[in-house]
Amino acid sequence: MKNSTAFFILRRTLVFTPTLCAFSFLIPLHSLQAQETNDATPSMLTSAPIASFSGAATGENETPDRPAEKPFADSPSYKRYFANPSPVPKADPEDPRNGPTYKKFFVPISNDRSPRIKKKRTNGARSKPEHFGVSGHRRIHIDPEESQNAKTTIGRKTLENFVAGTNPLEALALSTPGASFASSDAQGLDAGASTFYLRGYDKSQLGFTMDGIPMGDQAFGGSSGVDVNQIEIQENIQTVTASQGAGALDTPSVQTLGGSVTYQTLDPSNKFGTKIGQLFGSFSGYRTFGRLDSGILNPTGTKFQASFLRNQSNNWTGGGFQREETENFKLVQPVSNFGKITLTSDWSDAPQYNYPENTEHMIKSLGYGDHNFYPNYGQAQTWAAACQSGNTQNLPPGVSAADACNLSYQGTQIERTYLEALRGDFQISPSIKSSSLVYGQVADNWEGGANPTLMTPPMNGNAGVDMAEYDEHIMGRRVGVTQNFQFQLGHRNLLRTGIWYENNRYHMPRVLHAFGPNDPINNDFGLTDSSGIETEHNQWTTNIFQFYIEDGFQMARNMTFTYGFKSLVDTTNGGMTAVNPSGADLGAWGLGPNSIRPAYGRLTAANAFLPHFNYDWKFLPKHELYFDVAENMRPYDAYAPWNSLGSAQAGFNSAQANFDEEQKNLRPERTWNYVVGYRYVGKPFGFSVDYYHTDYINRLGNIRSASDNIVGAGNEYLNLGNETMDGVDLAGTAHLSKMFHIPDYLGVLDFTNSFSYNHAVYDNGAVQSGKDFISIKGDQQIYYPRYMYKTNLHYTNGRLSWNFNVNYNSARSVTYTGDVKAPAYWSSELTGSYLLGPRNSKERIKLDFGITNLFGEEYIGGTYGPAALKATPNDDDTGTPNMFWAAPREFFGSVNVVF
Repeated sequence: MKNSTAFFILRRTLVFTPTLCAFSFLIPLHSLQAQETNDATPSMLTSAPIASFSGAATGENETPDRPAEKPFADSPSYKRYFANPSPVPKADPEDPRNGPTYKKFFVPISNDRSPRIKKKRTNGARSKPEHFGVSGHRRIHIDPEESQNAKTTIGRKTLENFVAGTNPLEALALSTPGASFASSDAQGLDAGASTFYLRGYDKSQLGFTMDGIPMGDQAFGGSSGVDVNQIEIQENIQTVTASQGAGALDTPSVQTLGGSVTYQTLDPSNKFGTKIGQLFGSFSGYRTFGRLDSGILNPTGTKFQASFLRNQSNNWTGGGFQREETENFKLVQPVSNFGKITLTSDWSDAPQYNYPENTEHMIKSLGYGDHNFYPNYGQAQTWAAACQSGNTQNLPPGVSAADACNLSYQGTQIERTYLEALRGDFQISPSIKSSSLVYGQVADNWEGGANPTLMTPPMNGNAGVDMAEYDEHIMGRRVGVTQNFQFQLGHRNLLRTGIWYENNRYHMPRVLHAFGPNDPINNDFGLTDSSGIETEHNQWTTNIFQFYIEDGFQMARNMTFTYGFKSLVDTTNGGMTAVNPSGADLGAWGLGPNSIRPAYGRLTAANAFLPHFNYDWKFLPKHELYFDVAENMRPYDAYAPWNSLGSAQAGFNSAQANFDEEQKNLRPERTWNYVVGYRYVGKPFGFSVDYYHTDYINRLGNIRSASDNIVGAGNEYLNLGNETMDGVDLAGTAHLSKMFHIPDYLGVLDFTNSFSYNHAVYDNGAVQSGKDFISIKGDQQIYYPRYMYKTNLHYTNGRLSWNFNVNYNSARSVTYTGDVKAPAYWSSELTGSYLLGPRNSKERIKLDFGITNLFGEEYIGGTYGPAALKATPNDDDTGTPNMFWAAPREFFGSVNVVF
C-alpha cells in the first residue's frame, strides 16, 4: 500500500510540475520581483510549494529524508535571462541625434514591434488569450484619366485608341470639348502646318511643359522650346492634361494667356522588358519603334529606359517625304525612401518636304491637293517664269501669277534638337516637399526652299535662273532652372511656391544659294552658311524670371479654395542687322532696296502681380462644382516686333524708327479668364458643362498682305485693341452597357458627345494700317471655329476593341474682317485592335489597324501664320497664304510585341 501510494504521488508530481513551470513563465517579471522583495511568504517557484501542492493532492506530506530543492530563481538559467537586465545607457544631451527634431523626422521606425505595443505587453499578465490574425486596407484605385476641376486628362488608354504615332494634341482635341486640332498630314507630324487651339487660344498662347520642363510655344525652329511631338516618342507619353481655365501658377511659361498643356512621360519599369512596334501605312509609310526597360539594376533601385523611333512616309501630294528619328533616354535613381533623381536625354532629327500654303484664290484655281514641283525641275522653271513676268499663258486656266509665286520647286525644313534635364524630387520632411530641375536645349534648324520671286544671276558661265534658294538657319540654345517647394501647414493649408529662370540665345542668318540651269537644289538638309551668301543676321537674347506662391485652403472635407499670384519679367534684346560679307550685288538676286530692313533694340514686359483663384467643391458623391479666375500676361514675340518694319531707308519711316515707336507704344497682351463648371460622373453616364468668359486686352497681331515668298513684303505688328470671348462647352458620356444592363460577354460600349460654342469678337472699330482705318468690331476671331461637335463610339470585348471618332468644325475666318473663310468640314477616324497571347500575360502581341479621314473629305485643315486685315480684290489673289489642305483617306496597320 505504501509503495502504491508513493508511485501515485510521483506520477502526479511528474504531471503537474511541468504545468506549473509553464504557468509560472506567464507571471510578469516585475510581479515576481515584488513578491521576492516585499512578501515574507515563500516563492511559488520553490520546491516547498510544489511539494505542498502534491501533498494536498494525495493527502500526505513529503518524506522527511528528501533533500530540499534550490529555488528556481537561483538557477543559472533564471539568473542569465531574467535576474540581471542590462542597464539602459544614458542619452548624451550634446548629441543632436537625441534631440526631438532628429527623432521626429529622421529616426526610422524599427521593423520590430512598436514601443506602444511593448508598453502594453509589460503592464501585466495577459488576461485574454493572444490572438493572431491578418489585417489590411482597401487599395484605392485612381484613374489617371479622371478629369477634375477645370482640367481634362487623357492617358495611354486613350492614346492607344489612335493610329500609332498620332500627335497627342490630336488625341487630346478629339477627347476635349473646346479643343481643335488640324494638320496637313495624317499623323500631325509637321510642326509648321499643324495647329492646336484651346478655347480660342493657339499653341503660342498656351503654356506647355513636359515632366516640368518648359517647352515653349511649340512652333517650328525651337526659338523658345521644341514641339513635344517631335522630341518625345508617343509611346513614352503617360498622360496629357489640358487646363482649360487659366493655367496653373506653377507652369513655367511666358506665353500662357489661356490654359496650359502638361505632358507626363513614363518612368522606367521595375521589371526588365522590351516593346517593339512596326507600322505600315499609305504612301509608303512605315514607322519602327523599340523600347528597352532595364528593370531594377541594384539594391538602390537604379533603372533606365531607352527607346528609338524612325518614322517616314512620302508626301500624299507632290514629291518629297517627311521623316523623323527620335531617341529618348530616361534614368531614375531613388534616394533612400524619401526622394529620387531623374535624368532625361532626348534627341531628334526631322527632315521634311513641306506642303504649300494656299490663298483663297489658290483654293479655287488649283483645287484640292496642289503641291510644289519637286522633282519636276522643268515645270518649276515654267511657273517661276510666270511669277517673274506675269505672263500666265503657259499655266492652267484660271491660275494667276500670284498663285505661281506661292508655289515653288521645293520647300523644305530640317529640325535637329538636343534636350537634357536633371530633376530631383525629395520629401525633406513629412510636411515639406522639394522639386528641383535643371535643363538645357540646343537646336540647329533650316527652313526655306526655292523662291520664285528671286533669281539666280548668271555666274560661272551659266545662264541665270528664275529662282533662288533662300533659307533661314535657326540656331538656338537655352538653359534654365526651376525650384518648387510644397508645405503642408496643418490639416487645411497646402502652400506652394517656386521660381523659374531661363536664358535663351537665338541666332538666325538668312542665306542665298544659287540654282543652276540644270542643277537644282533639292532640299536644304545639307546646306551651310559658308556655301551661300548671308544677307542678314537676326539674333536675340531673352532672360525670363518668374515667381509664384499659392495656398490651397481646405474649407471643408470636399471643398478647396486655392488662391495665389505670380510675378513675371521677360526682357528680349536684339534684332536684325544687314550683312553682305561677300559684297554681292543683292539687287541682281532680286532683293530690292526695301527687302532688308534692319532694326535693333530691347523690349521688356513685366507684371509683379498676376492673381489666380480657384474653387472646387464636391458637394455630393459624383458631383463637382468649380470656378477658376486668373489674370495672365504674354510678353512680345522674339521675331515679329523687329521683322520687316517700315522701309530700309534712314529717316522718319525707317524700320528702326518704326521699332522705336513700338518701344513707346506697345504693351504686352493681357487676359482675364473666368470659368465656372459642373461635372457629374456616374456609372451609367457622365455629364459636364462649362461656361467661360475672357477679356482680352491689347491683342497684338502680325499683319501681312502678300505672299511669304515676296522678301521684304510689308509687315505690321499692330495692337488690334481688345477682344471679348464667351463660350460654352457641353460633354456627356453614356456607358450603354451599364445603362441597358448588357451582359459582360457582349462587351462594353461607350458613347460620348460634346458640343462647343465660342463667341470671340474683336472690339476695335478703327485699326490703323498705314493711312487706312479698318473696323474689325464684332468680327469672329481668326482661325477658330464658332461651333464644334464631336462624337465618339468605343467598343471593347476582351481582346477586341474598336474606336470611331467624328468631328465637326464650322467655318473659320482667315482675315480679321472675316470676308474670307475656310469652309466648315467633317473629319473622321476609325481604329481597331486585337490582342494575341495568353490571357493576363505580359508577353503579348497586339494587332492594330486605322483609317484616317474615313469619309474622304477634301477640306482645309490647318490655318496658320500671319493674316491680312481684309481681303484684296480678285478673291484675295495677292493675299497671305495661310491655309493647308488636309490629307486624304489613309490606311495604317501595325504589329506591337511586348516581352
